This record gives sequence, structure tokens and C-alpha cells, in this order.
Amino acid sequence: MRVIFAGTPAFAVPVLRALAASGHEVVLVVSQPDRPKGRGRVLEPTPVRAAADAMRLRCVQPERLRDAEEDLRSARADVLVTAAYGQKVPDRLLALPRLGGLNVHASLLPRHRGAAPVASAILAGDAETGISVFRMVREMDAGPVLHTSTLHVPPAANAGDLEGLLAERAGPVLLEALAKLEAGAPFVEQDHARATLAPRLAREDGLLDWNRPADELARRVRAMNPWPGAAAAFVRPDGRRARVLVLAANPVEGEFPGAPGDVLEVRRAAIRVRAGAGALDLTRLQPESRKPLTADEFANGFRLRASGGFRFENGQ
Repeated sequence: MRVIFAGTPAFAVPVLRALAASGHEVVLVVSQPDRPKGRGRVLEPTPVRAAADAMRLRCVQPERLRDAEEDLRSARADVLVTAAYGQKVPDRLLALPRLGGLNVHASLLPRHRGAAPVASAILAGDAETGISVFRMVREMDAGPVLHTSTLHVPPAANAGDLEGLLAERAGPVLLEALAKLEAGAPFVEQDHARATLAPRLAREDGLLDWNRPADELARRVRAMNPWPGAAAAFVRPDGRRARVLVLAANPVEGEFPGAPGDVLEVRRAAIRVRAGAGALDLTRLQPESRKPLTADEFANGFRLRASGGFRFENGQ
């Protein structure tokens, strides 16, 4: 089939590569415009644009997808495939390909509709997630599903790890879905009553509230890595404060003394902090504007001692 592919971030790259290596013809790639990155605000190509250039595929980057209507029309595609493109596709553009539009989504729909399905699955403590390929309709992620594939969520995986696993799974799943589409396989309507939402993450979503149970805090640490990061305020006995990202942590069950946020113990490979229920062993941290540190490195650098008045407060 003649396929238009629309995608932007790294998640979409393995999907594009699988599609380009298949028997289908990628007649056009669409990506978001390049944006300035880093402290120098240097303009960098999107991951999908870079991949398309490497494979010598034609790529357009309109500010609004409707601005590329003539490109989509002249491509004479059989199907439009999107994967984390970042814009809603207007109905009139969905009507251009002979077989309409398919979206590759990183959850088992109708669970976790929206822009942050991977983080939402970790926050919810889901044991399984997966890839869904569905027909795009006007309502977000609500179209009938053509094909799914289930993936076990590794217990220690953060959002970046899990997204990478799902991205590698997504390419083969899309090819299986396209085979079903060619064969005329039926789509299955979603059970809309079971739908949950996964809205786009904001910086505030990473703020740690030490009054919450330790297992919930540990899931938030994993879900917010790599972005926006799980943030806490580290407070010294003299009142000086430092913003810290908690990069990795493990929950500990049991009853502990002190108040939520108190440093209970400085262990060989972890800093144990009292939570609302249980405790959290912090194993990797990153002070603001510094490199990531192991718990030992952090404790030594900040001369951290248990029962010395050190504590973590809610994220700032």
C-alpha cells in the first residue's frame, strides 16, 4: 500500500523504520516543525525528520497539518498512519486516503486515552500495557480498534524504559494491522464506559508529596523519568534548601518513626525517607544544575546524616 506516515518524537522512529523496510511504500512523511533545543536554543530536526532524511524519504513539516493538504492529496495514499504526531488530523484530511487513517497508540485502549499513556500506566500501577492500532475519528483516541498487542510492565521500568519497549513493539504491530486492513478484517468498537484519560504531563506533575504512601511515590518517580522529573526540596538542618530530582527509588513497607519527609537512615546504597505510609529508599538523585549522583555520592556531598535534622519536603 501507499502510506503517508505522520510522527514527531523518538517513539515514532522505530515505527517509521519498520514501515519503510516492509513491502509498503512510504510516499510522504509528515512531522512537526523543528524547534530550538538546549541552552543555546539551536534548531534541531525532530527525530522523525532526521530518520526520514537518513532513509531519503520526502518529509514536510507544516505548522498546522491542514497547511499540507495539497501534499497529502497529491500523495494519492491508500492509508494515513500517525504515531505520536502531536496534532489532531482534520476530518477532511482523514478522508483523503482510500482506507482512511490509523493511529498507533501506546496503551490498551480504551485505557489511557491521551498524550501521556506510558506515564499514566506506571502511575496507575498497571501490570500490563501495550499497543493499539485504531481508526482515527473526531474524538481523541476513541475510534474502533483494528489490532492490539499486550506488553508486561517491568516492575522497575521508568517511563523512558517502557516507552522504548513499546516503540520497538509498535513497528511489527503496525505491519500486522496493515495486513488485517488489506484483508478487510473488522474493527472493534471501544467500550467507552471503561475509558480513562492520560492528559499531557505538566512540570507540576513531578512534584513529590511526602504525605503520600511510599509505593505511590515510587511509581511517580518512575512515571516522571525522564520528563518532567520527580522533584523534591532537600532541606538542611540550618534551613538551606536545594531542589533535587529523585531519579530512582524503592518503596519499603512497615512502620517508621518521625514525620513524612524525615531522613531516617543513610544506608550504603540508599537514603531512607519517611513517607505517609512506609518509607522510600532513594537510590539515585540529581541536584539542580548538577549531574546525577548515587545515594552514596549525594550523602557524602551534602554531608547527610540520619537523625541530623535533614529532611525532604514537598517538591518546589
